[in-house]
Amino acid sequence: RVPDILFPPEFQEGEPRAEATIYSLVRAFEEWAAHNPESAHDVSLVRRNLRVSWASTQARQNMLETFLQVLMDEEFLSKLDRGAGRILIIDPAEVATSALTAPLANDGYEVNTVADAATAEASLAEALPDLVIVAVELGQDSGLRFCQKFKRTEATAAVPVIMLLPPGGERRAAECLRAGADESLVKPVDLELLFLKLQKLMTAVVREESGKAGVSGSLQ
Repeated sequence: RVPDILFPPEFQEGEPRAEATIYSLVRAFEEWAAHNPESAHDVSLVRRNLRVSWASTQARQNMLETFLQVLMDEEFLSKLDRGAGRILIIDPAEVATSALTAPLANDGYEVNTVADAATAEASLAEALPDLVIVAVELGQDSGLRFCQKFKRTEATAAVPVIMLLPPGGERRAAECLRAGADESLVKPVDLELLFLKLQKLMTAVVREESGKAGVSGSLQ
């Protein structure tokens, strides 16, 4: 019965129904994830927290491990469903022209284009992109300052950044590197060069992520 799931008879004799226990586990995870969004995809941290706050018995610990496996499967499937990758573009000119947004979307990328740093930060709070393209000139904002802050933040430091320089701004490429950018391009952007840089940076990210898990040692 639904009331038994939503309000399990914790104080009655015997264990509550399995559905009630599962529901309480999901609720415990959602409450923790709401307060720790940046760590919600770290299985080790989730396990450590819920073992203390929820898994008080061996049966609950077993259920927790099954739940963690479901989370990992969903994370894997969500990445498969995302196509070529997720890109955040921060450029007021791009909002007006879609000079990069349309070609990237046609190539399978999920593109979110915003005009300023404040809107970009709100977007980053919801979901991290696989790569960021940011203009050096952001009106009242500074693309270099945004890049510097982005690369100094632990949660986003590994996300590649491509800076867009104004026409004739090749000499500012050194400033971009000092701010932490991975690459820079001069407007109007050469699309062939952009796609080559994207492929290079995305491949590097995939290699880095794949190297975080696994086993090593001698087969002998």
